Amino acid sequence: MKKIQQATDIVRLLNAVLMGVSIGLTVAKSVRETFREMADDPEFRAKVAAARAAKDN
Repeated sequence: MKKIQQATDIVRLLNAVLMGVSIGLTVAKSVRETFREMADDPEFRAKVAAARAAKDN
């Protein structure tokens, strides 16, 4: 009976780990898409260029 409980605990732990990885990958994909959209925005590019110019001075 104890081995069944241990196996159940391991399966639950693996399930939780996989759920966490899945959530992490979803967040990373969302962040990547957001940055791609921002990079395509001319106003954002201008702000980045201005910030870089200010940093260089």
